[in-house]
Amino acid sequence: SSSSSMALADFDEDGRTDVASGNVTVLRNSSLDHFDARAGNVNAAGGEITDVLFINGSQGQGNERLFTTSRDTEITITLAEPPSRSGLSARHAIYLTRGTPAQKLREILPFNLGTMAISTPLNGGNPDAIWSTLGRPAILGQATLPSSRAPTTLLQQTIGRRFSFFVQGLIIDPLSPQGQVGVTNGIYVILE
Repeated sequence: SSSSSMALADFDEDGRTDVASGNVTVLRNSSLDHFDARAGNVNAAGGEITDVLFINGSQGQGNERLFTTSRDTEITITLAEPPSRSGLSARHAIYLTRGTPAQKLREILPFNLGTMAISTPLNGGNPDAIWSTLGRPAILGQATLPSSRAPTTLLQQTIGRRFSFFVQGLIIDPLSPQGQVGVTNGIYVILE
């Protein structure tokens, strides 16, 4: 007779139950990892992850980081400085892609930067808009819109039509896991 044992626990400490069977197999629950990428990693080495990207003052609702409003509402995209740069400016590269973000997109970035829920020039992506004060356009993409260092307003505009986009980026943050550059929170915006 053969017996099989199974254990249910949060083995990787991500807040979700994982399954381990026998002495070898661990089945990690990665069903929400694509939403984890939307949280970013700003300030993660200093404590709690901190939102720095906002649409009309909101970081978006729930795991999806969804912000929905009327097409006639003025949209203001702002970027705050991370806690590690409080009172100082912070260079950044923020990316915007039109349309609905791929539901399962989770891009692992080079240089141990972390993960993003948007394709960027760092991993072969071609975003529709880039605000950047980080330089290195061959790696991070050429800025397509004017910007200044955070804290800053990236965009203030009424779109006036149905439109959706996803926005996320990179920002100088000594308290990011990588120790130099952090991934901002991402926001999925729907104008109805």
